Amino acid sequence: MPSLLNYFRFIFSGNLRRTKRISGYKLHYKYRHDAELFDPFMILADHYYKISHTQKPYVLEIENWKFDTEKYFSWVAEKKAKVYCKMFFPLGLFEVERHVVKEQHRTTSFYLFMLDKEVFAFWHKKYDYGRDRLSVIEEDIFPAGMFIEPILKNEEEPILVKGPENQILYVEKFVHTHLFYIRDQEKFNQLIRQIKDLKILP
Repeated sequence: MPSLLNYFRFIFSGNLRRTKRISGYKLHYKYRHDAELFDPFMILADHYYKISHTQKPYVLEIENWKFDTEKYFSWVAEKKAKVYCKMFFPLGLFEVERHVVKEQHRTTSFYLFMLDKEVFAFWHKKYDYGRDRLSVIEEDIFPAGMFIEPILKNEEEPILVKGPENQILYVEKFVHTHLFYIRDQEKFNQLIRQIKDLKILP
């Protein structure tokens, strides 16, 4: 019966639905037929670990950074996600959207993380083989005229930028350039703690 329901849902909306149970909690997915499902908790945990283990020379504090989050949010505003999932936490409604967007004539992946309808993080995979890593650092983060340490040009090391109002941005070359932005680091850490308390992650 569920497969028949999915068939009719796909016919009328182009979307399929699926529910996965994780440690007794239901994670609800809505997705296009050609989309791959992802584990949002592993994405968050992976970046939490990476952020926590960034080497000190690559941790920067830039209160007057010029990183424009609105540019990224505008890509997906009022657009349907390729994959959407949600789960109810004691902290509130947890939602994730995966979008496929066009950036400079190439297709990229953009994951939007929300808690009670408010964005708290995003992950952007640029599919550029790392070509944009340095330009992101020089042009999208650093204020004009600010000296950039030569060490930051080392592609093998990720950087962690602490911006204004508890925002942070993690930049790495992992085959491609990846950006992981957190709007409020304390709220992010609080969510990670709750995920661990619920035993969703080890």
